[in-house]
Amino acid sequence: MITKEAVEKNSSKGSITFITGGFTENPTKGTVLVSSAFHAVEGFAKAMTVEMAPIRFNVIRPGFIDSGFWDFMEKDEREKLFNKTKTTIAVNRLGISEDIAQMVTSIMMNSFINGQITEVNGAKLPEKTV
Repeated sequence: MITKEAVEKNSSKGSITFITGGFTENPTKGTVLVSSAFHAVEGFAKAMTVEMAPIRFNVIRPGFIDSGFWDFMEKDEREKLFNKTKTTIAVNRLGISEDIAQMVTSIMMNSFINGQITEVNGAKLPEKTV
């Protein structure tokens, strides 16, 4: 419904960008509904590029972002998770909201990006094997 309203108010040169998340490709126990919903949004966006052309539809799939999302955790527990997660990311840091905002702006400004799922995740390092 929201997308329909946005399309009706958008110009023929417009762009709509959805944001999903890392659980799309890396689900964990207890995330089946979130993962499924993210997959649905990504499929929807790709289909809309054909259905509503020339309006552009894209998806940003963030990696681990240091944001208010994690505020439900105790501070010590959160810091432990953040520190552990940093070691799995090639740039050795968590993402921040500004990283995602910059990508949204880039995608919306480039009129030739359409139907893409763009990962903004700092590059996950391969699993260490013994």
